[in-house]
Amino acid sequence: MIKIISCIAFTLFLSKGLHAQVDNVSADSIKNLLCYKWGVRAIIMGGQEMTNFNETVTYQFFENNTLQRVTEKKTEKGTWIYEPAKNLILIKIKKTTLFVQKLKEGNLVISVGDGTDSGKNSLGVATALKRVD
Repeated sequence: MIKIISCIAFTLFLSKGLHAQVDNVSADSIKNLLCYKWGVRAIIMGGQEMTNFNETVTYQFFENNTLQRVTEKKTEKGTWIYEPAKNLILIKIKKTTLFVQKLKEGNLVISVGDGTDSGKNSLGVATALKRVD
């Protein structure tokens, strides 16, 4: 019984963590917060931040709703869109869909999926980014 309750509590914790934390703001305000160059600060798994890694990915968001992701081996172009009715920012790079889990001044957290189905990211894996420009 305790295991079942623990599993339910853990699932609720993960699903709560996956909802986007973008307040009702204008598209211009989103651009003012998002449109910078961002570098990886930590990898988040199950609510725990891990900073002991050599990740060199950067994301550059532009005001025309495009972005550029740069890794050691390649540069990829993508798009981003703010959906105010859902308080959600979606990121598309090739066939990959990401969403902004958290966006505050100088702090950006992105996660896999469209922000509506916690089952797509049951481990709660996300990437925490910091402004680098």
